[in-house]
Amino acid sequence: MNERRRTEQELERDRLRNEAEANEVTLMAEARAGEVTRMAEAENAALQARLAVFSAGEPAAVLAAVAPEVLSALPRIDSLTLTPDLLAGGVSKLLAEVRG
Repeated sequence: MNERRRTEQELERDRLRNEAEANEVTLMAEARAGEVTRMAEAENAALQARLAVFSAGEPAAVLAAVAPEVLSALPRIDSLTLTPDLLAGGVSKLLAEVRG
């Protein structure tokens, strides 16, 4: 009878250990899912903010929003020479855009 009781206790201990491990795995999965959800919501909010800038239609705002991505895609420029005529034309176009 003693041997039977010991075996039952070992089985119960193993069952409890397995149940605890399963609960731990479940908690970790739920925590990870919550983290993924929060990240997706933050990315969605950032995208919505960027889309709001585009839908506003302000050329300077749209340029400011896309400039980092466009510039990061361009090859590296070691040196650049800007002449007064190039600057004057670019600045006057920019000012005309801003003034509308």
